[in-house]
Amino acid sequence: MPASVNFASGQTSVAIPVTTHVVGSAIITASANGGSASATVNVTPAPPTVTNLLPPSLAVTQGASGNLTVTISAAQTADTHVLLASSNANIASVASSVTVLAGHVSAQLAVAGVSPGTAQITASLNGSSVSSQITVSPAGPTVVSLVPATSTVTLGASTTLTLTISAAQSTNTLVALSATPAGIVSIATQVTVLAGQTTAPVAVGTLALGRQASSRA
Repeated sequence: MPASVNFASGQTSVAIPVTTHVVGSAIITASANGGSASATVNVTPAPPTVTNLLPPSLAVTQGASGNLTVTISAAQTADTHVLLASSNANIASVASSVTVLAGHVSAQLAVAGVSPGTAQITASLNGSSVSSQITVSPAGPTVVSLVPATSTVTLGASTTLTLTISAAQSTNTLVALSATPAGIVSIATQVTVLAGQTTAPVAVGTLALGRQASSRA
């Protein structure tokens, strides 16, 4: 604030620029020719803004979720609600807002991977915003069946089961195999489902009389 201000001829008022430095109250007094007037200026904290959303990029598997951390510029005396948005909720979804508790400067938020692709998650507060890029990768295939569920085979003969996975993949998929108890049938330790396919044959040989369960991992 200047130490004095000048009035032009015929002027009865003039603006006095005031610059704030810290939070608090100050009394501004103007004096001229034995007269004076005062005004009180109350300086309040600047509203909080979002400073970052970390990590700046996050990889999530379809059907799974990951966490981001949003940080605001200063801890507040009351809870702060930060708005959230996804550029494509069909790829990555997020709640509409996250709450930074009073006295804290950060909060975690969950991001759900909906379908393969990329999307931006944006956090906004008081005119400020920050974003993080989410990359959703396809979920890994799962085994859905091994049929027939029950087979009867003559000792010394063999049979073939059919393994099915949940979705065709762009590369070969290895599925681990095991049989319990040991010593009744013989199977490979793994089977390969070729790229673009959802099924593969599983050869089963016989070693001894009995009943044995084949399983896939």
